[in-house]
Amino acid sequence: MAKRDRLGSYSIFSYWSDGSSQHEVNPDPPAKGEARPFHVAIFGPRYIPISALVFARDEAHAAERVRAALRKVAESSFGGLSADRARDVRTRMDSGEYTLTVEPFDTDRIACHVNWASNGGL
Repeated sequence: MAKRDRLGSYSIFSYWSDGSSQHEVNPDPPAKGEARPFHVAIFGPRYIPISALVFARDEAHAAERVRAALRKVAESSFGGLSADRARDVRTRMDSGEYTLTVEPFDTDRIACHVNWASNGGL
């Protein structure tokens, strides 16, 4: 189960603009047809604070999308767990304690379970 922010659901890529409005961050999304999957990970000395599947044009675009999302969340004025976490990750990346890596994602490894009862068989 995902951790909960003091105001609701927790995501490193979302922020609260006030007590009742949560916003997902999706900076510079690639256009239809140019989106390719990349695994973006930020490694710490003892753990991985961020590991995400990011759709982007290329490796540099994927890394910049994650950096831009962290910047937007960290600068949110309302704060909360997401903003605190984003500020911590950015500070540690700037100091060299955390390292950002990007690798193309092999779509043959994607697997999912479809709940047929809830989606009309789509």
